[in-house]
Parts: sequence; C-alpha cells; structure tokens
Amino acid sequence: MYHILCVVIFTLSFVFVSTDRVVRTTTGKVRGTTVELPDGNQVEAFLGIPFAEPPVGKLRFEKPVPIRHWEGEYNATFLPPPCYQNYTIKFYWTPDVERMTEDCLYLNIWVPGSVQETKPKAVFVWIYGGAFNVGSSELDLYNGAILASRGNMVVISFNYRVGMFGFLTTSIPEAKGNMGMFDQILALKWIKANVHFFGGNSELITLAGESAGAMSAALFLLSPVTRGMVKRVILQSGGIIHPMSTHLKATMFKVAEQVSLFTGCSNNNVSLTTNPKIVIDCLKNLPPNAISEAEGLLMKIFPITASPYSGEDFMPRNPTDMLIDGDFQDTEVLFGCNRDEGSNFLVFVAPEYFGIYGAGAPTMRKRLSAYIIKTIFERTEQKNNTRDIVRFYVEGRGNRKLRNEGSDDGDETDYFKTAIYDSIGDYMILCPTVFNADFMSVREKPVYFYMFTHRPSTTLNAKWMGATHFDEVPFVFGRPLSDDKNYTEEDKTISQRMMDRWIAFTKTGNPNIEGEIEWPHYKWNEPLYLDINAEEKIKLKPDDYRCEFWRARFGSTLDHFRSDTNVDTSIGTVSTKKVPF
Repeated sequence: MYHILCVVIFTLSFVFVSTDRVVRTTTGKVRGTTVELPDGNQVEAFLGIPFAEPPVGKLRFEKPVPIRHWEGEYNATFLPPPCYQNYTIKFYWTPDVERMTEDCLYLNIWVPGSVQETKPKAVFVWIYGGAFNVGSSELDLYNGAILASRGNMVVISFNYRVGMFGFLTTSIPEAKGNMGMFDQILALKWIKANVHFFGGNSELITLAGESAGAMSAALFLLSPVTRGMVKRVILQSGGIIHPMSTHLKATMFKVAEQVSLFTGCSNNNVSLTTNPKIVIDCLKNLPPNAISEAEGLLMKIFPITASPYSGEDFMPRNPTDMLIDGDFQDTEVLFGCNRDEGSNFLVFVAPEYFGIYGAGAPTMRKRLSAYIIKTIFERTEQKNNTRDIVRFYVEGRGNRKLRNEGSDDGDETDYFKTAIYDSIGDYMILCPTVFNADFMSVREKPVYFYMFTHRPSTTLNAKWMGATHFDEVPFVFGRPLSDDKNYTEEDKTISQRMMDRWIAFTKTGNPNIEGEIEWPHYKWNEPLYLDINAEEKIKLKPDDYRCEFWRARFGSTLDHFRSDTNVDTSIGTVSTKKVPF
C-alpha cells in the first residue's frame, strides 16, 4: 500500500492545527487532522484513505479489488498522489506529475465540526474531469474544506484511473475496459458503507462532477450496476449524450491495438486479436511511463483516446438509447454549462494557433477560421458534416457575435475566433448538455439548468476566452473565500451564492435560497435557466438556435424535442422574482 510521507500544505487557504481525530471504519481505523479555515471555523480532514488494493502488477488493467482490512491507525493526513497519466501541456489544473503513481486509489473526506455529532449530514461527492485521460483529487481547487464548513455537510473526493490505465479495452478479463468506472463504483461503495462513521447520511448522497466527471455522474443514473446508489446528481459541463461520454467497445479496442503497437507488445505475428493474453502480459510488465508515452503518440491519431464503453456489464445498452427510452433513475438533476466552453479546447485541438492560455492568438480571418473548423471536425464523428458546420458558424446564424450576442469580456471585433470556439464548444459540451436536460425533464423529478457567464478575475486565460470550460469549479469549492487576496468582491459574492445553491440542492433537491432570485425548473418545452454572474437572471433557451443546428446531426431520435415555434425566442430576462422564505 502506497502512502506518501511528505508534508502537503493546503496552498494559501488552510492551516493544520491537530492530528488527534481517529475514526473506525469497516476497513480499519483512520487518523485525520483538523483544518482551520480563514474565517476561524474548523473542519476535520481525512485525506488519502485507501478504498482499493493498489492496481499494480497483475492488477494493472483489471477491475479494482476492495482494500483489505488493516491493523493499527492509518495516517490519513496527506492528499493522495495522482494516478499515472500523460500530460502534453501543463496547466493550472495539472496534477503534480512528479508524484504520479499507479498506486492511487484513495479518497478524501472533509467533515465540518466534530465527527461525533449525532445528526447525519448530507454528503457531496465530487468526481474530477479531464476527458477520462487526466485529472486528480489532489488539486487544491478541489479542496472540500470551505464547502463542507459552509454547508455543514460531508464533502468527499476520490481518485480513479484515467487514460489507458483506466480504459484500455480488450476481449479478455485481464483488460476488459471500464476500469476507471469500476474504480468510481468501488469508491462509492466504500463511501456508502462508511460515511456514517464520519457523520454522513448514506441515503443522502449527491454525486457531482465537471466535464468527464459530470459524464461519469450521469452514467451512474443509467447503469444497472449503480442505479440507486446516489440520491441526486449535479452535472457541470457534461452528461450522457456528449461525444466522449461513451464509445463502442470496438472503437476502444482499436485504441488498445494502437497502444500495443506503439509499446512493441504487438507486431505482425502477435496481436490483441490473435494473441490477447500474450500482449496484455507484455503490457502489464512494462514500466508505466512506457504506456504513458504511447498515449502521447496516440493522441496525434485519435481525438479521444480513453472513454467508457457500452455493450457489457457496466453499460449493457447505448446510453443515448437508454435516455431516449426513459431507462434511467428518475431524480433531481442540476445541469449547467459555461458561456464560452469551447475557447478552452482550442489550446488543445489547435495549439499552433492559440497557444497556452490563449496568449498571442491572432485575429482570425474568415478563410483561416473556416480552415481550422474544418480541420478540427474532420477528426470527429462529424467529419461528413464539416461543410455545413463551417457555413453555419463562419457565415451563418451560428456566429453569435455577428448576431450582436458577443460577450462583455471577449474581443468584440474577432467574430471568427468566436465562431471557432463556439463550434467546438457547442458540439462537445453545450448542446449535448441541453439535449440531456431535455430528455430528463420529461420525467417527474425536477431538472435545473444554469449558464455560468462570469469571467474570473484571477484567470490566466486571455481575455478573448471569456467564461470558459472549468472556470466555475473554483467558485463551487469556495476558492474566492480563501485568503487569496487576488479575488474581487464580485468573485466572492458569486462564489457564496453558487455554494449556497449547490448546498441547498445537495440537501433538498432544490437550489433555491432565501432572498435570491427564484430558479425555476427547466423543461424541454419551457427551457428556463439561471444566468450566473454578479447579477443573476432567469433566461429562456440556452443558445437554442445553435443547438437546433446540432439536433439533427446528433441523430433523428432527438427530433421530437425540436423547439416549439410558438415559444418566443426573443425573450431575454423572464423573471426577477425573489424566493419568499
């Protein structure tokens, strides 16, 4: 069992003041620490608790094995290391690559006040994003102390395997695929069995995540293996219909074949098709960096290298078909996106033009923007629609700045730069999230939708990138309320409101809070949503005219959710009603 010995400091925000809290769990005793927050409140932190045996050696590429009971007290005072992964570009959300290890299946728990309190608390469980290729619970941006304290609830995060270590897919049990999803399931099983020892209510768990984390949380509502494990979900910039949420097993098998070739474990005589056991044994005996380096090469060929797949035990049917059929857990769901989702993706899909954090990106001309959009989509499942996509975004209705709908934060003169990032953002995040919300809103339980339009004052991104992918995450965890002096009062106000709404939803399934604008239900035929900024507003139809373009291209099965032509799409702010608590 791996356990770090180095001291980890919670950057900028928190101070460890004691290490005398011991909790008995089903797998053994854990010793935590007390964290003092900037406002003087204290939170009990139990960091790096193992929930699975280290997935190393023969266990590489296999389903996780539950952790065995340990003797003595486990020192749960250090954040766990990130799982092994490939990073081509380093960003502020990049984990500490020096600490990467395959022995990474640990979880973190933050408990307000004393764990000895008798009334069970609501539980907020976070799944990190990263396109199923990267990510870690060690990031300070995911520190749950402030959220736990403000909400008087238990906050939990955990690691799961990503990239080939989590999703290498073959035809044999030794590497069947979906290992990362089964890591998540095992973490939830441990939480369900043990959260009451930390003062949590195992029947009141909200599963939340961003991007691939949101896609994972959404799949928990569909999978027969996980359905009913959680009370409700929060899906930030992700869901079920998204292009990278799931793939066919055959697609992921092709990725595995390429990895085996790059690593030298297969050749003309030995392959995953003819000799799968030999190839997998070879891959299991390689150093982890060899597999990680192969992933780096793979990213130049496949736009998506790691993903859950459907067709077997975890997800027997295509998730979109299940959604269409209403075959999912009916519960409260909070959906949302950021206004400029796609701008963040451009530094990955076209780094030669946009650079890291968008610095130095040139003003785009019509021909160049058309070329970039064409190049991007020729590597996707939409390659046969590239001409229509270019026309729509470069010179048609899809260019919101030509429609005088530009952001207050971006470069108002660079219409074509916006066209590029809207095309990829609408395809990857916004419109699939809208379609997902449409389907789930048909059922009995309420659905809520938000659009985050605030550009954080501390962002490293260029101004033209606006409110982009991931920007809302620090606000959910209360980062502006830390003692970081760089955040503005506006940032703090937005963060406080977001946390309070997320807390209310976690506890009750309703994100409305006293004294603030009333957040109505989202319905497919009345798609009202909350615009999250310094001044909150209720608006109608999140960029509906652009998502109408994508409905047909995501499949005719979505046609029955086409917009009602009787609905006035010109409506802006619909309501400013306050909640009368």
